[in-house]
Amino acid sequence: MKPQKVTDALSMPLGPHLQVLGNRQIKAEGVTGLLAIEETCIRLRMGRQVTEIRGEHLRIVRMNPAGTLVEGNITEILLQTL
Repeated sequence: MKPQKVTDALSMPLGPHLQVLGNRQIKAEGVTGLLAIEETCIRLRMGRQVTEIRGEHLRIVRMNPAGTLVEGNITEILLQTL
């Protein structure tokens, strides 16, 4: 068996992922499209997955190649595989 570096073993897989920061922020990386933007619901296409963020006063603060930042009072996150 070939030895493996600790950093290799602990590295995150590449591809779409979410970083949840309490109930006020979500950073989504790998967003390929916006499906809905409302004050109570934001739906993001992330590869073969749809992420639905529900809450109040939701808004997209930033969207660029590094990621999408959603802020507001987040109450629910739903994931759906296409």
